[in-house]
Formats: sequence, structure tokens, C-alpha cells
Amino acid sequence: MNSSAVVTRKDYLMNFVSLAVTVLLVTGLIQPGGSGSIANAQTDSANRNQDDAEDRESIGDWREMEDRFRELIIAEAVRFDSDVQLQAIEIVKQRKLQSPKFDDAIRRAMTINDESTDIWPNVRNAMTLKPFSTITQSDWIELCLNVLAREQSRYRQLSANYSTAVAINLFKNARGGDSKERVPTELIIDQLSKSPKILAQQLQERLDDADRSALMCAVAALTDAEGAGLVTPLMEAAKSKDAVIKKTAIASLNHILVQLEKNRVVSSIPDAVALTETNSKLVRYAAKIVSRYDTNDDRVLTEDEWDKMLMNPLKADANGDDKISINEYAQWMESRSK
Repeated sequence: MNSSAVVTRKDYLMNFVSLAVTVLLVTGLIQPGGSGSIANAQTDSANRNQDDAEDRESIGDWREMEDRFRELIIAEAVRFDSDVQLQAIEIVKQRKLQSPKFDDAIRRAMTINDESTDIWPNVRNAMTLKPFSTITQSDWIELCLNVLAREQSRYRQLSANYSTAVAINLFKNARGGDSKERVPTELIIDQLSKSPKILAQQLQERLDDADRSALMCAVAALTDAEGAGLVTPLMEAAKSKDAVIKKTAIASLNHILVQLEKNRVVSSIPDAVALTETNSKLVRYAAKIVSRYDTNDDRVLTEDEWDKMLMNPLKADANGDDKISINEYAQWMESRSK
């Protein structure tokens, strides 16, 4: 073998090794002292993994503490005999803590039948918790009506002193003395006024002969233009021999009719009245059907809701507003039965 060729290859290998070492030194993958940075990199990686593990453990501890604190606050917020309930409720509001555990506590606070018991402090707290519960708006309106019904005798006594009915908005300010806080009666009535459609449906049965009261007749005024379906029971109440019921029903009738006229839906009254007079059971059945498919508890069906029904009720939309009310659905069922 030619010695010059051997030297050339040897020189080539030496040059390659020298170049490789230079690159490794420049990039920091090895250190001049001979300890490779690969080992250092492994050490750094181990340290980072340990730090990450500690961070995850810290986050886990924080979440556990947060969960325990959340459960503590919810437990105190639903205890109406707790010394720190008001403080817990404020934290619920601040943190917007949602929990189905509030449901039972709210129902208990608003269904005490013993009239000698002062339920108003508990009612006030229950009303504060309601937005953080899973209680439907329909159930909530029913609870509010039940609480307000406790005030029937007081309303009768107040109304008996006047020649005309006491408007419901005046009644709500009649309790609380010199307190600067809004009184529970006022808060209850405000809640009812926020859901006129649901309220009208709830009052449908309460204005029957057995459950009719002057206070419920007065509450009917809160339905405004949604109260067309209450015209007939209020007309019957206006014929009552009870003077307080009579004048209260007349006042609410007048208010509803004025609101209907303002909203230019007065033409819907004859149909609603005729339907209620001929078949009130049909209205209640229609209400059950609507509530079954009503996903947002607004007591009407929209297209995305009625699409789930076996029979398309589009023809029930009498006024073409792309919504089907309980009365419209009942009228449609009645027309199909003829």
C-alpha cells in the first residue's frame, strides 16, 4: 500500500475528529474539563421533573383545599340556624357557587305553613340563594306564590279599609316599618313580575272557585299583557258576593285589558275567553304538553323545541310569531277535535 495514501487517510480522520470536537465544544455539549454536558443535561432534566412534580403536588393541594372550602361554605349557607349563614351566602354570591344542595334548603324556607312562625328572614336568604340553585323558574314562581299566600288575611284587612282595591304595588310596601332594606313581600312581588307568562299559568288554577282569594286576584295584575287567559276567571271573580274579591278582580281586569290594548293584542281575548269557558281541562292538558318540551321554562314552544315532538304543531302558531303558547296549542287541539 502506498504510504502517502495512508497518511492522507490518517490526516483526514484526524481533521474530522478535530472538527467534531470543536463543534461539540462550541455548542456546549461537552466541557473542556472532560465532563460531558449530556450528563449535565440529564441532571437538569431530573431537576425540572422534580420541580414539575412539586408544582403539580402544590396545585393538587390547592384544589383540595378549594374544594373543602367550597363544601364548607355551601354547608353553612343552607343552615338557616347557622351564626355565619349570612357570611356564607355573601361568599356564595362573590364566588358564584352553584349547587343543587341549595334546592332543598330553599324549598324548606319557603314552605313553612305555621303562620305564627316568622319566616321572612329565612325567605330573604332563600331568595338570595335561588340564582345559585337548580330550581326551575316555574317551581320558583309557585314557591313565591305560596309564600305570598300567607299574607292573604293582611291584604283583606288592608283592602277592606278602602272603597277601591289596594294595588299590589302598594301592598308590597306595607310591611317593614322604618327598615331601609327592601322587605321580603316587596322582593316576592318583584320576582313574580319578572315572569308574567309563568305567573299567568300558575294563577290559572289559583283563580278557580276553591282557591280564589282577593290577594291572588290582585297578583293577576302583574301578568300585564300575558294575562289574556285570566280574563274569564277574573270575570267570574268580579261577580263574587265577597266585596274585597270583587273590587280586586275588577281592578286587575281593568289593568290587564289596558295592557292588552297597549300591546295591540286585544283581538286575542275572545279566543282565549271562549277556550277557557268551553274547555279549561284542555288548557291544563296543553300546559303539560308544552312544559314537556319547553327547555327554558318560558311557557312557550319555539321551533327547535317543537321539532322534537312526534306531531309537528306548526299550525298552532296562530299569530305567526314563530312561538306556540299554551293557549295557542289548546286552541289547535280543540280545532282538531271538531
